[in-house]
Amino acid sequence: MTAAPPPPPGQPYAQPAKKRRTGRTILFVLLGLMAFGLVSCVALAAVFVNEVDEVVQESEAQDAAPGGPDNPLAITPGEAFSVAGFDYQPGWSVGADVFGLIEIRDLRVQNNRPDQDGAIVEVRFMRGQEVVGLSNCTTEQIPVGQITSLSCLSGDDFTDAYDTITIRDTF
Repeated sequence: MTAAPPPPPGQPYAQPAKKRRTGRTILFVLLGLMAFGLVSCVALAAVFVNEVDEVVQESEAQDAAPGGPDNPLAITPGEAFSVAGFDYQPGWSVGADVFGLIEIRDLRVQNNRPDQDGAIVEVRFMRGQEVVGLSNCTTEQIPVGQITSLSCLSGDDFTDAYDTITIRDTF
């Protein structure tokens, strides 16, 4: 390898040529962007997990409320009762239809929830821990404050051999 020629007399040595570090600069920029992206993804995931957790906790609380899917509410024919913002009106009754099946008559509900909603409930006729009859009742979407009748259907024979009637929201 040959050395660079010495400078002319009276001249200082020339500075070595500056090394280009473009590749290293690009690498650092890319690494910085990747780190920023990773931190952003982790932060977004943390927010998402927190929101999901809040929704799950709220749903579990609603399910455990009286009349919720996990906590049927005991009801008495003719008496008013409330389940999660739906106020069921007094004056309803139970009996057998012309085929001997369970019939729930004149069950009406007022929507006092914050938004329009429909009722989808399960009415169970219980003897101790045994279900001796079941009827599913539904409504159309009910505007806030409006009262409407429930449509109840059952394939079970009506019997007086029950000691409790319960209702639970199915959704």
